Amino acid sequence: RCLTRAKMGEGMAPLIGLGPHAPELFLVGMFSVMDTLLNTPMPKIMAELPLADQIKEALLGGPNLYRRVLEAILCYEAGSWDAFSRHAAALRLDERRVLAVYTESLRWAQGAFGLMQACATA
Repeated sequence: RCLTRAKMGEGMAPLIGLGPHAPELFLVGMFSVMDTLLNTPMPKIMAELPLADQIKEALLGGPNLYRRVLEAILCYEAGSWDAFSRHAAALRLDERRVLAVYTESLRWAQGAFGLMQACATA
């Protein structure tokens, strides 16, 4: 799930005028489940990591642009279409272009996961 979110954030960046910030949006998606994976509260994790303040704020639920992108991704992932449409409108995101980003993100994440599995068994 975090791989898909990461790639989706990266892919959405140029669609909303944040192309230069694609790496930061990738990190937001990647770390979005870190608290669950580590069974540790997100504030404690964020205190330990040298991430940009805007990334940390988004992961802690702060009201910034990166958080808005993450919320859009979470809504899309959950099929919460009305909520997704509200986030997309706020981001000036053409909803018709998101399916391609999501599909590519799933494909990329499956490939990355397959590669990790291959490396683990080698």
